[in-house]
Amino acid sequence: MSPAPISSWKLSRGVSFSLLLLLTLSFQGSRGLWEPDEGRYGSIAVTMLDSGEWLLPNLAGLHFIDKPPLLFWGMAGGIAALGRNEWGARLCLCLFYLLTAVAIAGLGRALWDRETGDTAAVVWGASLLPFLASNTATPDLALACFSAWTWVWVVRAARADDSGKRRLAWLFAGLAAGLGLLTKGPALLVELLPLLVFVLVDRKLSLGAAIRGIALAGSCALAVAAIWYLPILLTVPGASSYLFDNQVTGRLFGARYERSPGLAGALATYLPTLLAGALPWWPAAVAAAVRSARPLGSRAFASAVLRSPAASLIATGVLVPIVVFSVAGSKLPFYLLPAWTPFALGVARLLGPQMRTSARFRIWFLIWVGALLAIKAGAAYLPVGAKDSRELARGIQRRIDDRTTGVIVVSAQANGLTFYGVEDFHWLRWGDNPYPLFAPPPKIEAALPRIAREGRSHLVLVMPAYARETKVRFQRLDWNCGDEARLARFTAFVCSPAATAASGAPREPR
Repeated sequence: MSPAPISSWKLSRGVSFSLLLLLTLSFQGSRGLWEPDEGRYGSIAVTMLDSGEWLLPNLAGLHFIDKPPLLFWGMAGGIAALGRNEWGARLCLCLFYLLTAVAIAGLGRALWDRETGDTAAVVWGASLLPFLASNTATPDLALACFSAWTWVWVVRAARADDSGKRRLAWLFAGLAAGLGLLTKGPALLVELLPLLVFVLVDRKLSLGAAIRGIALAGSCALAVAAIWYLPILLTVPGASSYLFDNQVTGRLFGARYERSPGLAGALATYLPTLLAGALPWWPAAVAAAVRSARPLGSRAFASAVLRSPAASLIATGVLVPIVVFSVAGSKLPFYLLPAWTPFALGVARLLGPQMRTSARFRIWFLIWVGALLAIKAGAAYLPVGAKDSRELARGIQRRIDDRTTGVIVVSAQANGLTFYGVEDFHWLRWGDNPYPLFAPPPKIEAALPRIAREGRSHLVLVMPAYARETKVRFQRLDWNCGDEARLARFTAFVCSPAATAASGAPREPR
């Protein structure tokens, strides 16, 4: 290879990595934590740091085993490094984003060549859905990261040229899969079928060698996952039945988790996710695929895909998550993130030469990058109507003295207040059918007598539709409540236990 192309390729790789750094670091900590997920997970992370309890997550004084703890560990590590702020809380997302891009570059290299891998990494990082996930504290980006690394090591195991390298690759595949299990439990298993299809179509491993490798990787994955699952199952009463429902049967077959069940829910959730989340690539990629298929005919093209290990991996890697999560009872846009790894590989294979040589493409791509950065800046600095716990905490601080007055949130999500320093915080529920958490918040009637023993006034935050009835319930339990005021999306009023109120009127919201 001549010196000029080598120099050009190195510059291209450096520019690509710098671009990904720009996308993930820009405005990463500029906006507050949004409810429900970011506020919840940020609160759990700071509680881990404060308490030193790393195995059993705690949310508002309640055990939280609804998700494995790897994301919480990552967020806590970022907070320990950068402080109790949004930059610290989202630092681990930058790492997951970059590591996923590195894995995709490695996959492209293992399947085709270096240029395709580098192009695929940029395609993935500049796609709308992964870009948004890199600034949103949920376990989905971490799961996509470890899924991608599992793919890398399975492909390397299938194509290793000696048994030692193959065994090591299977072990690394198991390690990556185990970290995926520690991130979001059995959701990682959706990746098994595409990888199995690849190994069978690739035919570079005998059936016996493939079975032994899968067994080795599976054993390693289970050993890694056991770091958390085993202590929880052994020490937390009711954990086994809850985890089986929460992470398997309830999510796949039930509607209790209020996440767009049914076919209508799948169309409403995932069709916009696919059309918007795969921008800006899918229109050009679909056109290129149609052009490639037209001379062959649909049957011949499908047969060629099935005979190609890389093409079969991409096709099943995209389709299987879409089908599984569409059938499942629980649906959210970020659930589809693992499908963006094969999507990026396919786009890079179809459009790579054009992307690397077209001046028009470079201009449009720079415009797209500017649009992505504008989205991040807009979310941080414009009133977008989000449930921002930072703004809520500031509003609370303007209305009460938190040294003398606590906060009670009723039947709503505001757990990020703990992240922002609201220490005397209680999360209660209004009705009899709570969201199916392992430890749902207690009912008003069960919790208020205990809270009354604190002898403090509390600012009560409740959704407007439930404000009047909530105040009536407080008063029935001998709490005196003041006038109502509006605070962000809540109705707010200060209530005091009768014994406290007798010595002084409750402080009203200002």
